[in-house]
Amino acid sequence: MTRLFLAGPVLVALLAASPAAAQFRLDLDPGARVRVTTAAAPEERVVGRVVRVGADSLLITPHGAPAGAATGYALSDVAVLEVRGGHDRKHGALLVGGGFTAISAVAGGIDRGRDRISSSDLALTIVGNAVFGALIGAAFGPAGWRKLPLPGRTATVQAPAR
Repeated sequence: MTRLFLAGPVLVALLAASPAAAQFRLDLDPGARVRVTTAAAPEERVVGRVVRVGADSLLITPHGAPAGAATGYALSDVAVLEVRGGHDRKHGALLVGGGFTAISAVAGGIDRGRDRISSSDLALTIVGNAVFGALIGAAFGPAGWRKLPLPGRTATVQAPAR
């Protein structure tokens, strides 16, 4: 009797539930910066700003397009949808740290060639500037891209792209 009592609500819940694709809702604010890749042209990424998001469509204004020009995409045709957000700290650390290292090596190499600095001081300066540059780059890294889940696909959100 208790099994029948428990099976009733479970059966009602299963029958009343709609498919997962019908429950999917893409929540993007107008003006959000996105990058769209379609299945038809996977090598081409279109960057733009969201105009409107429908239940099964996305309308964006591509970067560089005249005001009012918008391109529509059916969500079923979109292979990858990414939104700008978060900081790519690794990329920032590599870029700025590498820049500081290169500048220190060139300027220090000139001073070392003129005998104004010892080899050990040059090495210490290069390492110190590389670490300092990496810390600055990590703190102020460029914004990355986050993949958004699409209907009928896995719902994993990945770290910002490099």
